[in-house]
Amino acid sequence: MPAVVLSALDVHSDKEIAKLCNISMQSSKIRAKRLEELHQRHCFQLHPLERSIMLQFKDYIEK
Repeated sequence: MPAVVLSALDVHSDKEIAKLCNISMQSSKIRAKRLEELHQRHCFQLHPLERSIMLQFKDYIEK
């Protein structure tokens, strides 16, 4: 559940994350909290690894 992919899919809530990623609500709440922090700081695709992940998930995101 890479944050950069969730952001590109416009997925924000813990319930959306849990459903999309098939994970527990506890895990999705942790990810949603971190995702919100990243959104507030506009911290996406700054690192080469994040850009690499976006390329790997490009087809998935477009669908």
